Formats: sequence, structure tokens, C-alpha cells
Amino acid sequence: MERRNVEMESSTSPRRNSHPSHPPPPLNLRKSFLHSALRTMSPSPISIGCFSAFWGDSPHALSQFINAPAHSCPQYLIADYLSEVTMAILARISHQHARKNAPSQQLPQNGGYIAEFASLLQRDLWAKWPQRSLKAIIVNAGGLDPVGLKRHLETIQEVLLKKEGGGKPQWRVAAVYGDDMRQNLLSQHWEGFSIVDQSENLPHALKKQLEVSSTKSDKQQDVPKTKLLSANVYIGARGIVEALRSGANIIVTGRCVDSALALAPLMYELNWDFDKDYDAMASASLVGHIIECGCQCTGGNFTDWKDSLQGHTSGWTNVGFPIAEFNPVDLSCVITKLPNTGGIVNEATVTEQILYEIQDPANYILPDVIVDLSQVQVKYLGENRVRVSRARGKAPPRKLKICLTHTSKYKMEATLMIGGLDAAAKAREVGRAILARCNEILSTKYHMNAYSDTYMETLGAEHTYGPHSLTSGTSREVILRLVVVHENPKALYVFAREIAPAATGMAPGITGAGSGRPREQPLIEYAAYLIDRDHAPLIRVELPQPKSVTVELQEKSRHYTNEISSNADDVYQGQEPTLDGMNDSPDSSDQITVSLHSVCHARSGDKGPTCNIGIRCRDARLYPILSKQLTAQKIHDTLFHLSPSRVNRYALPGIHAWNFLIGGSILGGGGLSSLRTDRQGKALAQQCLSVIRVTVPREIYNDIRRERRSLLQSNL
Repeated sequence: MERRNVEMESSTSPRRNSHPSHPPPPLNLRKSFLHSALRTMSPSPISIGCFSAFWGDSPHALSQFINAPAHSCPQYLIADYLSEVTMAILARISHQHARKNAPSQQLPQNGGYIAEFASLLQRDLWAKWPQRSLKAIIVNAGGLDPVGLKRHLETIQEVLLKKEGGGKPQWRVAAVYGDDMRQNLLSQHWEGFSIVDQSENLPHALKKQLEVSSTKSDKQQDVPKTKLLSANVYIGARGIVEALRSGANIIVTGRCVDSALALAPLMYELNWDFDKDYDAMASASLVGHIIECGCQCTGGNFTDWKDSLQGHTSGWTNVGFPIAEFNPVDLSCVITKLPNTGGIVNEATVTEQILYEIQDPANYILPDVIVDLSQVQVKYLGENRVRVSRARGKAPPRKLKICLTHTSKYKMEATLMIGGLDAAAKAREVGRAILARCNEILSTKYHMNAYSDTYMETLGAEHTYGPHSLTSGTSREVILRLVVVHENPKALYVFAREIAPAATGMAPGITGAGSGRPREQPLIEYAAYLIDRDHAPLIRVELPQPKSVTVELQEKSRHYTNEISSNADDVYQGQEPTLDGMNDSPDSSDQITVSLHSVCHARSGDKGPTCNIGIRCRDARLYPILSKQLTAQKIHDTLFHLSPSRVNRYALPGIHAWNFLIGGSILGGGGLSSLRTDRQGKALAQQCLSVIRVTVPREIYNDIRRERRSLLQSNL
């Protein structure tokens, strides 16, 4: 395989080594200035669709685009498969394959990439691509082994062509990689690393344990052995742009940031400069941010779920995946979906997704650009079409984010259904008895330590609502969920054997233990670093066959934003909740106290161990009124039972909304390290909407109610 170096400091003038043994650039890399200019001057919108929001999204979403009328198919399709959790799962699968040293029917041979993506292309795309105007498919399904996925796709194509008796290859596959830093860390190459505030001291502890692991044998270990599962630097759009220039029409990447999947084709089509076109890159990155979560902007995960369910077409049974139509002239985009698909696209669905997991909206940090979302505006254009505009950008950060996942302990969870009067009380006593019995057995029978962590939930009794629960004493049917953690997996087998006996030896009405004993799993923990770009690895792009030349790029820019200050307009860090303002104000002829759900939309999600809750006013007139009531302290006190610490509130006046960033133990560690059911905070926005009460002008409230009734009637 040949290799060439590229120092990509500008998207318009990549510099290549001129060693005489290197071949000339591919023809697509030597396009004339006229061709680039024609692309740049094109006034036609550029369309991008998304068919996957995560590994596990509907496998039939791609066919929704491919089976649509040819003129409706977007020019580019993207799919987001990766998260911190996904990287850890892929690493765990890879380790399992390495131990078994044998192929599996369910998993790829090395386990490092998402093989089902290749199956989707083979099933849905091979026969129909020639009839579509589709230019390229860009996905981050490469996971830990993008080159392996590239080889897998090329092998599938060879088999298909052989079956057809030959012919010209349809797929020109490129792989973008270089983000995997596991070997750097295991070799103690920590130059340029710094800590991310949200991770507290975990990275330092991890470094110490990795140093011990690398200098002592397993028998000499005096601390629990930490196994590094994944370590990936978040890369941007440069490698994908290079692949598109090479003529690739299928591009698979490693841990590329979600939004870059959409940024790259727009960079390529419009010939933008990485070193100066920051507003353009910010607008394109916003496109990626909106559509990369799939149906979350077309009616999925939507506060007004009945509007989405009762649409004029097929509701959720064929919910439409999103399409963005980008306008090169004014840098706006229109979010829409295919005709005759379910769901709904309106200002609220799009705005909820804009608010999703953004931390500081004035500094939405990406590898290629820092995006300012604070003045973004949305406008409803007609049925299922919403215009988004006014994103602004500035130079990228000097440092890149690295996500690590590792494990040193094991966990096990079990569930029982308990019915009848006092169901929640019975469940709690059963749970306490099981845990106490197991710890006693560990101590007296096996001379082992107690479980290092345990967690108990009574689902169905509004356990996650804490003091706000309305049903904890009245529910007649609950699910008892127990989780235990130990560094020795043998200690978990004691727990596994003590679940079923509760049905005959403890409270009445216990059932649901007939599906077998629970199994242990590694407890995966998360840590985040920053790395200076001078120490970041090279991005590598393996270009399409026949030569499969590897190009090397540097994640560097000519300009950086070195100081990024918080734009929080309200901050609260307290210990005990206050009762002031928790009671309803008396109604009057012109004021009324209502649930937050009546006057706002909201969406929540995680960012590592922190939680984001975005809240948007249903009526812009409420924004200054609710700014005085929806304070950082209000959110802190509402969720105090979940152990929040610092709460930052960030304003987005362009869409009359706020994002609340909540630290502490709000998610119990987040991701797979959390023992909670809602480990990513997906339900916390709904909790705030149902618990918080606000006082608003009666006139505005009545206007909102009339508009809601009219919309619901129109959907019938």
C-alpha cells in the first residue's frame, strides 16, 4: 500500500510531499479552478439526509430514502452510529473475539466496526444506486477499525460483481482513521494532555492504574487492574473532504464528531476554507447537529408527542427521517422529511433538537469551528418545512477532546415485579433484605468484601421523581430493580442466586424471576481529556481502490480560539433546596399559575457525566417573564434528590430558550458507569415540565391553549 502525506492547513491548497517515488494525485484531486468555482457559485440547495441516530436505530431507514422517488432522494446521506458507550461496546466485542480467536456469525471477525452497515448497503442500495442522484454516503460506522470496514465493503462488492458476471464497481470506498489512541496511552505517551473539568480526578487515577498495570504482572497487582477499552480523539471534517476529493462515494470514519458528517460534503461542494469561512462552517455544523439524531427533529422524542403521533400520514409506524436543504447563498437551511412519511416537522421539533446536549450554546465546541447558537432563529415555512438561520462561527479550539472508556469492576442487575397493596413498600424491603443477605454471605462464607456499590429502584412508583412522586404510596404494581458492583465477578454470582428465592421467602405478590439468573457485565467508566493539536495524531485517509493510497493530514489551523469563557447568565451552586417560590402564587384576573409543560417545550440528554436540559417558551412573549422564574436555582432545587452540584443557565434569545448544564452526580456518573435506569438524563426534561409551576399572564396562556386545540383538531 502506498502512503502520501498531506499537511491540510487549508481546504483550498493541500500541500503534498514531492518525493519522486510518489504517484501524482488522483484525477479528482486535480480538478480545475473553474470546476471549483462552478461548485461555489451554484445557487441550488444541497440536500443531506440522515438514516441513523445511533447503533441500533431502525435498519429500514435507509430504504426509506432509497425507495423514495428518485427526485426526492438527497444528494448525500449520513449516519451517526457512535457514542462513548458504543466505542466501549465495540472494544469489548473486539476483546471477546481476540480471546476466542474464531469468527462469529453475529459479529464481524475483529468486532471493531459496525458490520450491519455493510449489510444495509448490500440489501437496500446495490441494485438501486444507479437510478438515484445520490453522490455519497458518509458514516462513522468504522468505530475502532474503519479500514477493516472498508475492506469488508470491498469484499462484498467483489462478491456481488462476480455474481453478476462482472461490471464496473459502484462503490468507491474510503476510510478515515487515526483517532484511536489506545497504544499511545498504554505506552505512557501522555504529552499534551490536560484534564476536562467534568471528569474531576478520574483521569489522574486512571493514569496511575495504567502505569501499575504496565509495570507489574497480574499477580503483583496491588490495585484493581484497569483495562483500557477505548481512547479516541474527536476528529473533524478534513479527512472526509479529502476522501470526497478523491472520488469516494462511500466514506467510513472512526470517532468523527457527528456534525462533521454533514459539514464535510458542504465544505467539498462549496470549496470553503477551513481557516476563514467560520460562519459558513458553523451553519453547516448546525445542519449536522440537527439531523444527526435522526427522527428527533421530525417528531421523535418530542414534548407534544400527540402532534407527531396523529400526523396526516402514518404517525410513528413510518416516521420520516430528516432531510436538510442547505442554501449556499445565505447559509440557511430548511429541515424537512420525505412526503408521505409520519412524524412532524415544525418550529418546536427543530428547536428542541437545536437545544439537545449543547452545553454552552455560544461556544458549541467542535474540532473545525466553535459555533455560536445563541442567536439562531427558526421559521415555519409550510407543512413539514422549517428554515434555520443565523448561526455564527469563530476559529476552532487549540485543543481536541479525547474520550476514554475503561473498566476495573463488574456489575449485575436483576428485576422482580411486585404487585398488590403497598407494592412499593414491599419492593423496598425485599431489596434491602436481598442486599443484606448477599453481603452477609460474602463475608461469612467467602471472606470477601461487601459490594462496592449498590442501587435500588422501584419503577412504577415514580422513584426517579424523589419527593415529587405522586404515586409512591398508592401504586399496586412496581418493578424492583437492583444493581450491585464488585471487583471480583465471583461475588456477583452470590447475588444472582439470591433473587429467585425472594418469591417464596419474602413478600407476597413477587413474580417475574423466571427468565433465568442475571449475568455479570463489566462496569464501564468514562473519562475525558484534552490534547494539544501539536501532540494529536495524524488523520489518515485510505483512498478508494485500485491503489488504496493512504493520505496523512494534520488537524491544524492557522488560527485558534485560545480563551473560551463561559456565557452563563445565571449560575447556582448550593447544598440544600430552598422552599421559597415552590408554592403556587394565587391566581388573579390577569395572572395564572400553571405547569411548565403548559407553556414550554423541553428536551434533555447527557454530555459525559453532566446533564443538559433545554427549555423553550411556546410563546416568545413569555421569554422575559420566565427568565425571572426559571433560574439555575429553580432547576437545582427541583432535581435536588438526584444530587446536582453546579447549575449553569445559558440563554438563546433567538429561539426564546435556555440550556441548563448540570454537574455533580446528576446522572450517577453517566453512560454505562451509572447504575440508574435513566443514566443519560433523557427523562429529566419531562420531569421538570411536570413538576415546575410558573406564573404567567392569563392572556398569553389562553392564546397558547387555543393554538394547541386548533393544532390537535387539524391533525385528527
